[in-house]
Amino acid sequence: MDAFRTDLRRATGENNRGEQTLPGVVVVSGNRDEVTFHETFGLQSLDPDSPPMSKENTFWIASCTKLITAVAVLQLVEQGAVSLDEDITRIIHEWKDQQVLDGFDEAGKPIVRKMKGTMTLRHLLTHTAGMAYQYMNPIIPKYKRAMNLPDTSAGHFTLAERTVYPLLFDPGAGWEYSPGMDWAGVVVERLSSQRLEEYMSEHIFKPLGMKSTTFRINDRMDVKEKQIGLVTRETPDPTATENNKSIPGKLKPLTEYRSTGVFPYDAGGGGLHLPPSDYAKVLQALLKKDGTLLKPETVDLLFKPQLEPDVVKSLVSRVRRGQSPGLRAGFSTALLELEEGMNFDSAVNWAFGGLLAVKDVPGRRKKGSLAWGGLPNLFWWLDPTSNVYGMYATQILPFGDMPSAVMQAMFERAVYQELNQK
Repeated sequence: MDAFRTDLRRATGENNRGEQTLPGVVVVSGNRDEVTFHETFGLQSLDPDSPPMSKENTFWIASCTKLITAVAVLQLVEQGAVSLDEDITRIIHEWKDQQVLDGFDEAGKPIVRKMKGTMTLRHLLTHTAGMAYQYMNPIIPKYKRAMNLPDTSAGHFTLAERTVYPLLFDPGAGWEYSPGMDWAGVVVERLSSQRLEEYMSEHIFKPLGMKSTTFRINDRMDVKEKQIGLVTRETPDPTATENNKSIPGKLKPLTEYRSTGVFPYDAGGGGLHLPPSDYAKVLQALLKKDGTLLKPETVDLLFKPQLEPDVVKSLVSRVRRGQSPGLRAGFSTALLELEEGMNFDSAVNWAFGGLLAVKDVPGRRKKGSLAWGGLPNLFWWLDPTSNVYGMYATQILPFGDMPSAVMQAMFERAVYQELNQK
């Protein structure tokens, strides 16, 4: 762990701001019984007079929210309020009788047809419903241009305005990272007759003592005043190298972006703000399986592979060789792309909780582990076999910051090195 500490303190500019290549970072790891590592690195902002990072600092965790939403959904499944394989459009009627986009004709006109099969809650939880993020898949913007529809990717639009477009494939026929979990959050709201914030507060946040977690950060000044600002990088000089490696662009404050995690709805797919210590309580509870959140057998469902082999191929193709370089780079840690000798095509699947490792990774997580991340280059993992969890939290955009991915992988390896020495 000492080598990791040294490298991250150097990268975050603790000793020399001139050497800084990463913004401030908070890391936390532990097991079923205790937090074993919780440290801060760097400063809260790029301002020369910035105070150091604090364990209480607030992060927009973006898609790390999805795991908590999955827990909320499975609580309702346990109660019998909804089943995983029923027609979910009885609850989210916005998607009833939705069309499928099969491409474009020679004139650029969309080719659409009636959806085959049934859209289910299982599809929403596994990104197999056919939905797509318009800012991650260029097919959706192309469709919108062809139909003269306005750009609704900014965070101030409603969920329906941002996401309800023709499906890219029939439910269950492929994999596409999507707003399905946002709609799963809507299912929770409509079945519980509560906003997602209120439901999660009652059934997840309060039972775990997560006192600084919220979707509505502008209504929680105690949380907002500790928030870390987003940063980005200047365009690097392509000819600049050090030790035969390209030098990343310099950090700068991010002043404009389509979303900063504030939405007019409680976004179950990416809207939570919290300190990493609060998120660690969720990870620890899922390792403990003590019934606080879910029955032990329901926790097991979070780790169960959900994709058939042909859909796994769709997942690997979309993320690793798809149309979004940021998606591939951003999930490089979760997808183990930084590990030599791994056959990634057969190393992963998808579970309700996130990306599932179906093989041991030498020096890192074991078979049956979950992992995923969040847009500002956050990363988490859960390893029941090794009884360990971890989270790396930072706030840099765009997604797919490779220096961050390298440090995330270094953190994970350092945690397992410590574990193996005990």
